[in-house]
Amino acid sequence: MFDLRDGFGFDKKKADEGVNMVVGPVADTDYIVVRRTPNNEFDERIQELYLEHADAIQVLEKSDHKAAVTLDRSLYNRAMAEAVVVGFGPGITNEGKPLQYAIDTVVKLMEDYPDLRTQVLTFSRDRSNYPLAPLPINVEKIKKQ
Repeated sequence: MFDLRDGFGFDKKKADEGVNMVVGPVADTDYIVVRRTPNNEFDERIQELYLEHADAIQVLEKSDHKAAVTLDRSLYNRAMAEAVVVGFGPGITNEGKPLQYAIDTVVKLMEDYPDLRTQVLTFSRDRSNYPLAPLPINVEKIKKQ
């Protein structure tokens, strides 16, 4: 038997609040707090941003593909900063300076470090990072089998 909970379940509270994605050598301090994707807030924000910039995107796609790609990436980074990355551990620095969480800071980091964006996306999409607590074992049921 295969229980779908084991194959596809995840902890909704962890997904909504975020979990620590360790990015440095000290797990207790070197982490970024990441919510699961997809999530409704992220999906809604992406849609809002693309609707707000639809005219610019359309014009750029016809006239300046590189600028269109840059705008697209910028909008995606903004949505991630607003709905996926929700905090930093106390050990996270950039160029030797401690980071305080702010949406604009996250957007800038995503722009400056594309591999960070990729890692956050990969982590946020992996449901195993938001594990469910094991179900209680029913000893009586096991004894009857």
